[in-house]
Amino acid sequence: MKVHGDVIRDLLPLYVAGEGSPATRALVEQELADDPELARLVREMTAGERSLAEVAREVAPSAANERRALLATRRQLRRRSWLMGLAIAATLLPLSVQGDSEGVHFFVLEGAPWAASVLWSAAVALWIAYWHVGRRLKVTGL
Repeated sequence: MKVHGDVIRDLLPLYVAGEGSPATRALVEQELADDPELARLVREMTAGERSLAEVAREVAPSAANERRALLATRRQLRRRSWLMGLAIAATLLPLSVQGDSEGVHFFVLEGAPWAASVLWSAAVALWIAYWHVGRRLKVTGL
């Protein structure tokens, strides 16, 4: 049975990638033996595959660099979590209240207004730091 040339050409990417079944490989190899133009095309495809693989190896980061990047990203995520928690606490602490028979009393605002201003100043700094870490994480796509 003679297979049409277009069918063989459709199978060439599988053959070059080494993903075809043994029967497909045998069929393509038989056709390559009969058609020198097709054999030349396969050699060009194979050379292209090798150069692509070489480029991928050159561009790919080493395992040590990947691990270092992962650890740095984890550290940034942990830092962002801590910053958010501290910023929320510093923002809300001056607004904490106590209720008794005389009414509602703000702990920090009524007792020590200077402490509220210090806490809110710290909260602003913490929120800015949180925003900055978030911007740095956007580079990593997180």
